[in-house]
Amino acid sequence: MTSFIQIDTTTASEAEAQQISRGLVEQRLVACAHIIGPVSSIYHWKGQVEEDKEWHCLFKTRESLFNKVADAIRKSHSYKCPKIIALPIIEASEDYLAWMNSELLSDL
Repeated sequence: MTSFIQIDTTTASEAEAQQISRGLVEQRLVACAHIIGPVSSIYHWKGQVEEDKEWHCLFKTRESLFNKVADAIRKSHSYKCPKIIALPIIEASEDYLAWMNSELLSDL
């Protein structure tokens, strides 16, 4: 059975989120992308507590495409250490999963 995941990253700007998302969809590495933002992020970086506005990106894809998606995000991302997290899609409608599968790059 095919396993599907949702990949999650954040970007420093809406333009960067749009560029990464469009590239992943155009390459058929993800079936769809959702951009939410700005969101407030608070985190440690180089010994300091930082606070920034970021754009949260959510991507739906097959688990087998994770490494290709992660590589594409890293190549386009402005952060030295971008968050790239995958979570399993536990349940979804069969119609939605079929649509996702039909829009994604073949695993050949």
